[in-house]
Amino acid sequence: MPIRMIASLVVPAPRDRHGLAGTPQTPGLRYRAAVDLRARRVDTVRAFGTVALVAGFMTTLLTMSSGYEGLKPHIVAAFLILTGIGLRIEAAITDRTS
Repeated sequence: MPIRMIASLVVPAPRDRHGLAGTPQTPGLRYRAAVDLRARRVDTVRAFGTVALVAGFMTTLLTMSSGYEGLKPHIVAAFLILTGIGLRIEAAITDRTS
């Protein structure tokens, strides 16, 4: 077995910090990294939107089941739900344009 073939079995292809195979001289590598960053941002925004929605609905359900008569928890829940909806819409628009 030639030495070059053994080296290719032992040493993996170089990867950048995003896990893309190739070298910095590979054409299109930076474009793929930029798209990957945009996709990661969309996923993060979508996840935060989902967490805000769940937190808002859980706040509403816990407040209703506890019998608390105040309005403040419902206002906080409304802000969380509106923020969650806004973040999810932003993620959908950004994902559509990319």
